[in-house]
Amino acid sequence: MTNWIHCFDVGGTNTRSALISVEPKPRSVSVNLQPSKKQDMVALIETISELHGECRQSAEIAQGDKIVAVSLAFPGPVKDNILLSAPPLNFQHAFDVATVLRQKVGLPVFLENDVNAALLAEAKHGAGLKRNSFNPA
Repeated sequence: MTNWIHCFDVGGTNTRSALISVEPKPRSVSVNLQPSKKQDMVALIETISELHGECRQSAEIAQGDKIVAVSLAFPGPVKDNILLSAPPLNFQHAFDVATVLRQKVGLPVFLENDVNAALLAEAKHGAGLKRNSFNPA
């Protein structure tokens, strides 16, 4: 049995999503690309919830596998799982995306700044594997 995380990269131009396996080795299935719209946060969360539902229906994951969480990367500061703002999306005020989306999808939801998420992924699975620092010096 494999556990999957439904990951979203929410940007000013596109929202990308992919199912990423947690173990034994990370892999992805069901990659989706959706143009981002300038909309209010509630409408954006509804769009993400709909994409999540579509992915659950169409993903080619083995019987017995399950999606265990949703992860969102936003182009703005995140603190304590709260999106403080997202200027490329015209969101200027803090919003508890995780709580609202969790109520819709019934799974734990985690937020991170998009650059921090990329660095963490590189450190754990990419270019940073053989480095103890991202400092180029």
